[in-house]
This record gives sequence, C-alpha cells and structure tokens, in this order.
Amino acid sequence: MQYFAYGSNLLTQRLVARCPSARAIGPAVLDGHSLRFAKYSWMDGSGKATIAAGDDQVQGMLFEMAMVDHAALDAIEGVGKGYDRWEGVEVLADNRPTTAVTYIASDPRDALRPFDWYLALILAGAQQHGLAQVAQAVADVSHQADPQADRPGRVAAIAALEAAGHGNWRRLLTR
Repeated sequence: MQYFAYGSNLLTQRLVARCPSARAIGPAVLDGHSLRFAKYSWMDGSGKATIAAGDDQVQGMLFEMAMVDHAALDAIEGVGKGYDRWEGVEVLADNRPTTAVTYIASDPRDALRPFDWYLALILAGAQQHGLAQVAQAVADVSHQADPQADRPGRVAAIAALEAAGHGNWRRLLTR
C-alpha cells in the first residue's frame, strides 16, 4: 500500500514506530488542496493537520507499507473518530501520477491550534525529507504548549523527535 503523509507522519521515525513496515519512497504533491489545522483531536482537544479542497497544493511524502500495517494506521489516524480514509487519492511523485491512501478530517473546524510537539513533528519531517514548501506552510502556524507533560502522545512524539536527532525539538519552532 502507498500512503501519502502530510502531517506528523512525515517524520519517518514517527511513522515507523507506529507502522514498522513503512518505507519512504519520496516526495509527492497533492494538487487542488491546502494544508489546515482543522481536525479536532478527540484524544487531546488540539488541532491536527488535514487537507481541504482549494487552489493550492500540499507537499508530503509517499511511503510504502505492508497491508498488515494498514489497520494499525487506520486506528492511529482515528478512522471513524475524526478522520476518514481517502483511498485512490492521486498525487504526483517524481513528476508522475500515482495513487495512494491518505486521511482527511471528517468534520473540519476552524480556530484549532496544534500542540508544540505536534508541529515540531511536521517541521522535523519536512526538514528530514527536504520539503521546503511544508516548512513554509507551517512556519507561522499558531500553536500551544501541551498542558499535560506526561500525555502518551506527547511522550511518543518526543521519543520520535529524539530518535531523529532533535533532542532540542523546541528549536524547530523558532525561525
């Protein structure tokens, strides 16, 4: 299965910790859409990344993974709990159209802010894969500190950031 990642799963260490068979194929672009932080997290109340129809394009990464990790990815992404799986999405990878699976908010909401660690995951993934457009798109996104330092999602995210060499992950959030 090919998966188009555009949010926190851009960081390979994050995705592999969740779906061990994941392997980066390369950058990809989804035309006619924009990146927004309009997915309400039912787990922590923060804003998560989603895509919405528009005149822009969303840069991301194409990953390949075994079908055994498909159900795990659905669970992680919260299919039925805020995200819908979008199968057959056409992206351009290496200047060629290809189809993939991605996830989109089922009930997008405005005025949501991501946690700092979540935004750092996206920035670290953008840096890791040379996705300058992603870094530019999220550079000025208003974010918030997570009030719960021991939140499991935060702990796992920081572990992935550290595994990717970002021990001082907050530095990613400063220009």
